[in-house]
Amino acid sequence: CDLYRYDKDTFLSLDPSQLTHPDSAREFKTYLRTIKNEKTCFGEITQRRKDGEPIDVEFHSSQIDYQGTPHIFFIVHDIRERKRIQNELSAHKTQLEAAVKNRTKELESVNRELESFSYSVSHDLRSPLRAIDGYSKLLLEDCKDKLDEDENTLLLRIRENTARMGRLINHLLDLSRLSRTDLTFVNLDLHQIAEEIIDELEQNEPERQIDFLCSVTHTAYADAELARIALVNLLQNAWKYTSKVEHPVIEFGEYSNNEQIIYFVKDNGVGFDMAYADKLFSAFNRLHGREYEGSGIGLATVQRIVQRHQGEIWVEAEPGKGATFFFTFNLDPRNTTKAIGVIRA
Repeated sequence: CDLYRYDKDTFLSLDPSQLTHPDSAREFKTYLRTIKNEKTCFGEITQRRKDGEPIDVEFHSSQIDYQGTPHIFFIVHDIRERKRIQNELSAHKTQLEAAVKNRTKELESVNRELESFSYSVSHDLRSPLRAIDGYSKLLLEDCKDKLDEDENTLLLRIRENTARMGRLINHLLDLSRLSRTDLTFVNLDLHQIAEEIIDELEQNEPERQIDFLCSVTHTAYADAELARIALVNLLQNAWKYTSKVEHPVIEFGEYSNNEQIIYFVKDNGVGFDMAYADKLFSAFNRLHGREYEGSGIGLATVQRIVQRHQGEIWVEAEPGKGATFFFTFNLDPRNTTKAIGVIRA
């Protein structure tokens, strides 16, 4: 009675339909039919107080026989506070979704602008760089006898540095293309791809003696070209940083974590201090300076590829004990199907 603000006698004389808010009248009739057919019903409805104020209630009802006459028995709970909280949560959710959507659009726009800028700058730099290299070459060819040893050395260094800058520009262009390339997904035997990459590295440096272990048995659902580029960069990285180790070992393996296949490339090379790990995947950041050759863009490329596959990449390392790079491809459950690996003799 207090909930509806009626006195007891008046309240007991009312038909339940008289307590129902007009907006819920049709819904209440549906509930009554359910009670009649199924003898019980549960739901939420808007009712009204004596002064017409709407109130949201949750009810449990049953049809019972009392002295030979069917009666409908209602238990009603006031759910206005719950509804208020639900409405606030819904409003916050809507606001959050809108904010995330707007922020995503902004980030996508900024990324497109940055990628376009990187591509334009890299493309525009090629022309003057070719001119510097070309004129330096002409001077070396036409004026070599007129120049002393130091002057010829300086011209050679100019050409070497323009060649290095050309490689950096190419890598920058490749990195900018990664975000624009259309992906074609297939099931890939990463074991075989890794074997092919190591074979190429061994052909280029036959004097290197490296133990390569590959225990990958699952396929990855990924873009073939980008997956190969990622593995090339990771395995070349391991190959490079084990060059000064007496007995270098490189391992390409996998393990399962909650049905997610996690791949890893591990080496026993120079390693690094994990305090600098956050810089590792940024373009042109190199932890070992010029002690080892490289453009400083390989791991940034790998991260971009993994992100395009909705995966993750992270690293564990220790100075003098090597590094392990872990990565996932998360686009399709088929990345857990078995593949026949290529056994390396």
